[in-house]
Amino acid sequence: MIRWGSAMDHPASTVLNQRQPILRSSDKLRAFQAMRDAGVRVPEFTTSRAEAQQWWQDNQRPIILGRTRHGMAARGIQVYEPGQALGEHELYVKHVPNQREYRVHVVRGEVIRVQGKYLDVPADHTNPYIKNHAQGFRFR
Repeated sequence: MIRWGSAMDHPASTVLNQRQPILRSSDKLRAFQAMRDAGVRVPEFTTSRAEAQQWWQDNQRPIILGRTRHGMAARGIQVYEPGQALGEHELYVKHVPNQREYRVHVVRGEVIRVQGKYLDVPADHTNPYIKNHAQGFRFR
C-alpha cells in the first residue's frame, strides 16, 4: 500500500510509506533538518525568535515566515516584513523569492514522481509570499 501523506497506522501486509517517515516529513523543522543534513539546500531557518530578529539587524532585511511545525495549505504561517515585531512561533524561515516550487516523491530511496507548482488561477494570487491552492497554485 502506498499512502500519500496519511500518518495513520494501517494493517496492510506491505506498506511502502511507513508512519514514522510520514510524520517526520510533515514536521517542517525535522524535514528541514533532515534535508540540510543530507546536503539539500533549504532556506535558512531557526526556532529562536531572537536569532530570526538578528537577521534584520544584520542588514539582510529578509521577509520572515513565522510558522508552526505542522501545517498545510499555508495554515500556521505569518508573514513578517522587515522591522515588524515577530510573534512567537515554533519555526522562523527566511523567505526565498522563487518562480517555481517542486515536490519530489521518493519510495524506497527512488524518485517516483516530481510535481511542479504552477499558478493556474492568477486572479486568486493576492499574497506574493504564499503559494497554495487558495492563492491559485496547483501541483502538476
